[in-house]
Amino acid sequence: MAAPEGDLLSKAPQPVQNFVRSTEFFGRVAVIYGAYKATQLKAAVMRLQGSSVEPRVKALWDSQHTWAGEQMYDLAISLRGFYLKAGQFIGARADFVPEQICAKLCLLQDKVPPMAPERATQVLCQELGISDVGEVFEWIDMDTPIGSASISQVHKAQLRRFPRSQLRSLARRERGLMASLTVGPGGSAWSICNSHGISLAELAAANKQVEIDDLQIDCAVCDVLIAAFA
Repeated sequence: MAAPEGDLLSKAPQPVQNFVRSTEFFGRVAVIYGAYKATQLKAAVMRLQGSSVEPRVKALWDSQHTWAGEQMYDLAISLRGFYLKAGQFIGARADFVPEQICAKLCLLQDKVPPMAPERATQVLCQELGISDVGEVFEWIDMDTPIGSASISQVHKAQLRRFPRSQLRSLARRERGLMASLTVGPGGSAWSICNSHGISLAELAAANKQVEIDDLQIDCAVCDVLIAAFA
């Protein structure tokens, strides 16, 4: 059995993927543009018949805008990434974009078709560093997201309750992995805190022998050893 076209494309080199996506984008945009030019020609011919045709001309354009909105929505959903973000922007500009197009593209704000439950579970476990969502959640609804957009989706869930002793043990274990940190050129206390998920107060408390304030300015600080959580 032949592999699905999408699977073959995902395995291709990035330049090939970019070329295919760009080709598909310009091809589909050309179809939409051509349809608008054809509608413009039809409207011009109808107006030659007299002023009484204006309601028909309006209906013609309304139909064209509705069709174009559907095509643009499908294009954004198909190509994702930058194209989806562009669709979100266009859908928010009702000041100059036809309302039929805005009505369709505004769905890209929070009603993008979500990832499959299996894929969403895999991503969640990877981000949390766990092997099963049951390690963190009492329950989580992976089948029906509350909302989904270009870079994330939201699910209902309930966190598990952990005893304080277990939380302290986990914290000590996690902090034990960071016995020492080295601030390199261009580093700062803030960069350490952001990289390792700790607060500036925690870093200062664990390093009373070091002037933490001097590291807050993002300047070159070479070979300064910070004994954090030793």
